[in-house]
Formats: sequence, structure tokens, C-alpha cells
Amino acid sequence: MVGKMEIVVEIDSKGRIVIPSNLRRGLTSKRMILRKVDDHLELIPLPNPASLKGKYRIEGSMEDIEELQEQKLLERV
Repeated sequence: MVGKMEIVVEIDSKGRIVIPSNLRRGLTSKRMILRKVDDHLELIPLPNPASLKGKYRIEGSMEDIEELQEQKLLERV
């Protein structure tokens, strides 16, 4: 999906927001950083670490890599 798409959603009593399927299909990641910016929220997709499999020689499990990736990205936020 290229460009912008806006839709009105509601936050339920448990704080959940449903992302409509037509928007989810255009996302490249299921893991996101949720960032509060002033009076609104932003979702920033995290790259899928599995897409890098075989490109680099590394030590550790996929879970270790995902945790490290999340820590590094949160340092930038």
C-alpha cells in the first residue's frame, strides 16, 4: 500500500484498537512500536528479523535477536 489511508476506530474498555483487515493486509510487520507524540499515537513497524536470515553470521536464538532489535529501536524513540 502506498500513500495515506485514514479510518475512524474506537478504543474499547480494555484499551484495544481493532485495525481493519484492509489496513492490516498492507502492513509488512505484525510487531510495532507504539509511540505517544503530543496528543496522538503512532505505530511504527518493526522489520521482521527472519527476513535477514542467512545474510549475516550471528550468535543467538531468533528470540534473542528480536529482543535486541526491540531494545535498539526503543533507544531511538
